Amino acid sequence: MEPRDDTERLLAGIWSEVLGVPTLGIDDDFFDLGGHSMLATQVVAKIRRAEHGGRAVGVMDLFQQRTIRELAAFMTGDAEAAGPRRLLYELTRPIPAGRRVLSYVCVPYGGGSAIVYQPLADALPAGHALWSLAIPGHDVGLTEDALPFDELTSRVADEIVERIEGPLALYGHCGVGSAIIAEVARKVEAAGRELEVVYIGAMFPFARPKGAFAALRNRLEQLSSNRHYASWLKSMGVDTDELEPEQADRIISNMRADSRASEEYFTGLLDRGAAKLRAPIVSVVGSEDPVTDYHSERYAEWQFLSDTLGLVVLDQAGHFFLKYRADELAEIVTQVHPAVRAGDVTALGPAAKGEDAGWVVADHLRVGDADRPAPAVVKPSMARFVAVTAGQLVSTTGSALTAFALPIWLFTRTGSVADLGLLWALALICGVLMLPVAGALTDRVSRRRIMMIASCVSGSIQLVLAALLWTDNLALWHIYGLVALSQVAGSFQRIAFQSAVPQLVPKRYLGHAMGITQLSSGFAMLLMPVFAAGLLAAIGLKGILLIDVASYLVAVLTLAVVRFPDLLGWRPRERLLVAIANGLRYSWRHKGFRLMLGYFALGNVFLAPALVLTTPLVLSFGTATQVAQVALAEAIGAVAGGVLMSLWGGPRQRRMIGVLIGNLGTAVGCVLIGLDASVVMIAFGAFWLAMAMTTAQSIYATIVQVKVPQRFHGRVFSLNQTISWSTLPIGFALLAPGATALFEPMLADGGTLAGSVGAVIGTGPGRGIGFAYVCFGLALVLITLGGFAIRMLRRFDIEVPDSLPDDLIGAQERQRRLAERAKARPEPASVAG
Repeated sequence: MEPRDDTERLLAGIWSEVLGVPTLGIDDDFFDLGGHSMLATQVVAKIRRAEHGGRAVGVMDLFQQRTIRELAAFMTGDAEAAGPRRLLYELTRPIPAGRRVLSYVCVPYGGGSAIVYQPLADALPAGHALWSLAIPGHDVGLTEDALPFDELTSRVADEIVERIEGPLALYGHCGVGSAIIAEVARKVEAAGRELEVVYIGAMFPFARPKGAFAALRNRLEQLSSNRHYASWLKSMGVDTDELEPEQADRIISNMRADSRASEEYFTGLLDRGAAKLRAPIVSVVGSEDPVTDYHSERYAEWQFLSDTLGLVVLDQAGHFFLKYRADELAEIVTQVHPAVRAGDVTALGPAAKGEDAGWVVADHLRVGDADRPAPAVVKPSMARFVAVTAGQLVSTTGSALTAFALPIWLFTRTGSVADLGLLWALALICGVLMLPVAGALTDRVSRRRIMMIASCVSGSIQLVLAALLWTDNLALWHIYGLVALSQVAGSFQRIAFQSAVPQLVPKRYLGHAMGITQLSSGFAMLLMPVFAAGLLAAIGLKGILLIDVASYLVAVLTLAVVRFPDLLGWRPRERLLVAIANGLRYSWRHKGFRLMLGYFALGNVFLAPALVLTTPLVLSFGTATQVAQVALAEAIGAVAGGVLMSLWGGPRQRRMIGVLIGNLGTAVGCVLIGLDASVVMIAFGAFWLAMAMTTAQSIYATIVQVKVPQRFHGRVFSLNQTISWSTLPIGFALLAPGATALFEPMLADGGTLAGSVGAVIGTGPGRGIGFAYVCFGLALVLITLGGFAIRMLRRFDIEVPDSLPDDLIGAQERQRRLAERAKARPEPASVAG
């Protein structure tokens, strides 16, 4: 039947536009025609903008009124007579209270609609009812305001007690869902209602540490663009591209606000303590979800809220497994809690279910169990983390001072760019070659011991350098050998410290702790040039080396005092060499990725000299203090690029064009550095180069997020870093000294190019290096213009499809492995009759 009035005609037009169906009948079901939750969001947003004058329509209203006839009647109905909106919507078919086996109340993840639980509702066995929370302020079709956390949880608890009878279970997903469901559980039990279980998916308790760096990092996160979060959601399996920009922006803003409120809730609850729930808490996690790393250890953190805990692991699942693993999730939420309550999960564990199981109960815990190992005597704490981080920061700063001063000292003594380039190449090669070894050893040996040994070795090396320098016995081969050994020790120290952070800090603070480490190191590197030049002028390289030795002594003494908890530290999902090989295997299947890797490798050959020639360029007419000014400008440029990307988030579409434009900016920076023998011009060029390079790299990282499934990000980034670094030594050791040796005589007074090029950029000492910068910049321009000319590279965002949802990739991987195992099993022997 065709639409009969203005409201039905309005709805028919909107449905036709969104679904791409030219003709519609008023009794056609929106979801039978191909509609889903994202398209439903578009529909209610368009209805809202139409200003039809009737009753407001939310996403859940469309799910309950699925035809044009039903929805039009809802819109023209009496809103006041219908009463206030409920928060809970029943997604299963109504079941009489006396026949319900169990009722579930589920809370969606941040920014998510109540309808995300429809797949789980459809998968539940008969007799099980599912109610889902529609969080006020999340629906783009409604104008309702968001509720404060305490008011929201109180209303949900009251509605549960009032409306839902019989046995009751709760489920919350991710950060927002876990916080809301935890507080609702507390309030429901306080009202006298018993709970069978609280299931919490894809999250453990998370909180915000105190301190200036933590506050600064939190502030920076709040200033960052929503586009970063859109790319992250895309990589995790939630695609907002089908929504209009303002709709996606509202959803992501709600998600971020909800996440902050949830973090504040857990922070306060953990600080003040809480009465424990009588119900058990069961954690459900995906084996490939980075958010729930360390799940074998972290699920026990729920002891602050319940004495009975369980852990269920979904094989090959990611973060948003609600949609793609709904059948298995239905099995979990119906089978696990009785076993956990009974204290016997053997029938649901790995030993019983075998390697083909889609999910297993990996562990369970009843606080006070005599058969469980005693907790570690040494416990993680922010004090331990801050102490060790401070010691590492001191040693890092000392090393940075030496890294700044040594090239200046070497060039002023030898005047050789070749010696300087070879030093940089040797340091890079030795540091990189040790990374796989350091990673493998760190997984097997005490990280504290590795850090102490590495610090002692590095300090001893600097002491030997200082002694050779003081006795005037320091030769060039000494510098090469000792710097190479220092880089080897530094690789072990960095890997071990990175791996030790999760041991030192309570894991509920882990994300913030990693951010604090990066932020503090960034500040040290930013301020280092300010102090380095003054120290070099005042105490020389000899004094700086002694400061470096003292900095390592501080690090060693700190490590000697601070004991490390015997807990899980960070370890990569794949060994570095395995990740590189797998990244090559993954990327080589896509022509676009092959082109991009070749483009970066070629560009870095000409970018590398720009990173090593700044010191000789400035020293050709200036002082070490001016070298420090240029280094500071470069550091500020890198920070500016990071801030720009944080506030902007990069282009929403055609991101590869953004990378190419950023690389053109890098090339322009190279040219600017070489145009004039002026500290101001060189500093401005270095600032521009660093800002453009940081911006381009950040946009590329976004491309990887969107185009590569989350579980393969590490592989692709490892491969990209390997390809990039593999060509840097060519620029350091060959191109930089070669170009200098070629152009310096040509641009000397009376040289071959003095009357032509020299008339523009000047002549004299250092102008050949300046012309090399111009040439390298022009080479980068040509390479980037070539990138624009290659259709596959220029149109990378269009030619290469977006990644499939991570959980779908996991489901496919699981099916592939099951098929391989089935083929590998021997056929049963036949019995001759």
